[in-house]
Amino acid sequence: MAAIVSRLRLTEVDSVILVGGFGRGEGSIIFLPNGRIAPVGDYDIYIITDSNIDTDRMRKDMIKIISLPAVFRNDPNMFGVDIEVISRRNLIRLSPDISTYELKMASKLLYGKDYRDLIPFSKDDIAVSSGFITLSIRAMMLSKVLEKIRKGNLSYEERIWCVYQCCKVFTEICTALSLVEGFYEPSYEKRALLFAQNFQNMKGLKDRVPELHEKVREYTFIKLLSKFDEKAPMEALAEARRYLEVSFLYFMSKFIGVKFEEDMQQQNLEKMYNALRLQFLRPYLLPFLEKRRAWFKPLISFLVLGGQLFENLIFIKKLLETKGTIYLKPLLFCCLPSVKTFIAANLAFFSVDVSTMKINGSLLKKGHNCLLKVYPCQLPHTVDWSDWQIWKKITEACAESLKLNSAGHRKKAL
Repeated sequence: MAAIVSRLRLTEVDSVILVGGFGRGEGSIIFLPNGRIAPVGDYDIYIITDSNIDTDRMRKDMIKIISLPAVFRNDPNMFGVDIEVISRRNLIRLSPDISTYELKMASKLLYGKDYRDLIPFSKDDIAVSSGFITLSIRAMMLSKVLEKIRKGNLSYEERIWCVYQCCKVFTEICTALSLVEGFYEPSYEKRALLFAQNFQNMKGLKDRVPELHEKVREYTFIKLLSKFDEKAPMEALAEARRYLEVSFLYFMSKFIGVKFEEDMQQQNLEKMYNALRLQFLRPYLLPFLEKRRAWFKPLISFLVLGGQLFENLIFIKKLLETKGTIYLKPLLFCCLPSVKTFIAANLAFFSVDVSTMKINGSLLKKGHNCLLKVYPCQLPHTVDWSDWQIWKKITEACAESLKLNSAGHRKKAL
């Protein structure tokens, strides 16, 4: 951290703040065979400044500073430095999501003045929609784990990374369900303990997976203690997939008020897509309207539609700038680009039966069709949808779409 701050102080920054697991003191490490240690996961850093900073170059500089195993340095999926730049005046307008609250209440000031008290939102203001995002990101990361395991011959570092990602599934199951049930805390450890206390009240979930609270506790403490050798990657992947699917349906049923059927992934995700078109942005807008523009509240549906149109136009512009492609399909489907991408990514991941390593071609095709609503990834009609290469193309396209959606953005402000 001292080396990173020394590098950042060469630029015009007001503050450097560490967030995420390391910012809370709950980051994970890997014990290397040579006796040294290295971080697992990402370093998440916020920079408060009104100056323009080349964050891509800064990330590369940061990774050079940190002592990492070669496999971590060469694979951006296994380790990264995430740098967000926020202007001081925008701190009062940040969106009320998990990352905003954790920036305010569960982070570490590394350098400069402390402006975190300028963030106005409380724990009660956190948008429940954040739970959909965090669970969907876990599905996308499990797709990367699945691809590594399928290749075989995992190195020691890759085995640790795969189990780490599976542990993250359980910590984020706890995150999402704590939001929708009303007992969210930033700390992984406190959340796991509260989850066990509140689990008895989650009747629909408890009836189907009565042992879930024990699994959440088990995997949370494997992560906190960095004891990733305790689980085989394949065992961890199978358990992560199973409990993620069940928890995802429970979370969404509580969030959007729609009943889902077991083993009906395609129909369930279609219901989610239709409901999220109008419900995803609402929890983000309501705290802002209630505190600052109460007279706008009756117009929230129009604001949601306007926000979605604006985000799709921005995404089309990014596609043109990065790919030289004019792709207008995003305008035909009234939903945020990120939501369309997440639904597609969930369909792709859950199309795989981990126990048999077989792909449900119908589900994967549906995921591809959903992705086409936002991102150009056209495949021939005669394609074999049970082919692993096709699955890989679609999951990689989902990752590219999500990366493009967030590219060039500073921390979003309302």
